[in-house]
Amino acid sequence: MVDFNYPGEYTSLIPVTFYNDTFTEAGILLYRMFPEGYLVRYKFKTKLMPDKTYSVRDADSNSIEQVNGNEIELNLMPGQNSANCNC
Repeated sequence: MVDFNYPGEYTSLIPVTFYNDTFTEAGILLYRMFPEGYLVRYKFKTKLMPDKTYSVRDADSNSIEQVNGNEIELNLMPGQNSANCNC
């Protein structure tokens, strides 16, 4: 299953989330439509299990973070137009 949220009139961020059949794993892409010169922290709720802990691997920074629940935060650095992670 794929979740795709097109941005509203005043939003330039587009999250796209790919889930496996059991909603226990996800791949998340975050796109910024317009390059910006500032840091963006985007926190959103996924359809992953809210009572589990996930290892979130940020492919851009090659960092791994443990996240409790189904709320994921992705960061876009100044000038960075996309980010992705695997949960």
